[in-house]
Amino acid sequence: MAEQKLGQQHRLRNKFSTFINMEEELNTREAQENKKEKKAKEKAEKEQSTAERTLQSYERTLLAWVRTGAHLMTFGFAIYKLLQQKVVESVERLGSS
Repeated sequence: MAEQKLGQQHRLRNKFSTFINMEEELNTREAQENKKEKKAKEKAEKEQSTAERTLQSYERTLLAWVRTGAHLMTFGFAIYKLLQQKVVESVERLGSS
């Protein structure tokens, strides 16, 4: 009787340890899957932020070109007005002499 009880306890202990091992393996698999999902999520976020930074750099470049064009037009207009004034002064001088 004692041997049967001991054998029964031994079988229960084996089943319990098997159950614990299965649970640990399942937890390990879940942890690995979670890690993979986390890496995939981080990669997607990084790609998205890279795309956003690229778009912003294109916008900054476009704005710089627009600003440069506006400055060149303003400078050209100022030179035109200055030369126009000089021409008018020269014509007046020639006409008065």
